Amino acid sequence: MRDVVADAIGVATLTAAGVRDAAAYGCGIFVSILTNFLLNNWWTWGDRTSGDSAGRFWRRLAKFYLVSTIAAAVQLGTSTILSAMLRGSEVFSRPLAGEYRVYHAVAPAVGILVGLVINFGVNNLWTFRRRGAPSAASQSAPPPDPPAPVDEVS
Repeated sequence: MRDVVADAIGVATLTAAGVRDAAAYGCGIFVSILTNFLLNNWWTWGDRTSGDSAGRFWRRLAKFYLVSTIAAAVQLGTSTILSAMLRGSEVFSRPLAGEYRVYHAVAPAVGILVGLVINFGVNNLWTFRRRGAPSAASQSAPPPDPPAPVDEVS
């Protein structure tokens, strides 16, 4: 029965096309973001989240996934662009081991650092914002100055 189901959904074709690997990578990324969120929610920003309602938890989780996805895209873009830029450099194209070059280590490290800063900064300021702290949108314009007192002359 299992083979009939596998044949019906074309598992052999999908496996040959690498879709199974891509699905596994996608599931791995999904689970890693979830575990990262749970640890941050409990440990890193636990002082800001204790006693929250389930609704706040789910909103934070959605925000965390959004921020993590954007940070991952920036990390990938940074690594890819930097790798292409460094590939032509005499210093960064020196071999480390076999075909593995210096830029193969430097570009991803810089991308990871950029992604980490974005991820932590945005999650600190938005996803896990302190309760009662104004959002970035409400801080855009300072309140107007109070009118100056008028002295009465007698």
